[in-house]
Amino acid sequence: MATRGRSPLGRHAAGLLQQLRKRDNDVHKLAYRITAGLGLNQSVQPLDDAVGLPALADAESALSVAWERVMLLGSPSVIRAAQAWRDEAWRLDRYARRILQERDGEFGKATQARRAAQRDFYVAVRADLGVTGGEIPVFQRRSFGNEMRLASDCDQRAPEPGQEPEPEAAPAG
Repeated sequence: MATRGRSPLGRHAAGLLQQLRKRDNDVHKLAYRITAGLGLNQSVQPLDDAVGLPALADAESALSVAWERVMLLGSPSVIRAAQAWRDEAWRLDRYARRILQERDGEFGKATQARRAAQRDFYVAVRADLGVTGGEIPVFQRRSFGNEMRLASDCDQRAPEPGQEPEPEAAPAG
């Protein structure tokens, strides 16, 4: 992987992006657990909103500080991609806070849109930093029994949204 080092984000990028990712992950986990308590997903342990909503507010405060740092140092394309990612994350937050109600699979679509916006942000940051080395792999959570893995960790390509994964071949024997 090579970089051209032209971005003001440059020398601060690794620490800022690691902090941003951790803070976003904290918010995402809490929002997902709260929405699980509302019956919107079964992929995580539910969290009662009486406990979860105050924790979500605290996590969002910490995330806002991380976002501000990126906004100060990022190029216009990084800032636009960052804002799109935040907008999609806030949409999931509105489900957790019962501001939005699930209709016709909209929660699932919001989850996919957040992942796509996050990936677009990473693409923008890589371009801003001059990182070369190919496309970012698609990271979709896939269930393997009691274990969750990222699709890029799997031998087979992740299915498109709405498709079932192909069954694994039986061992020869």
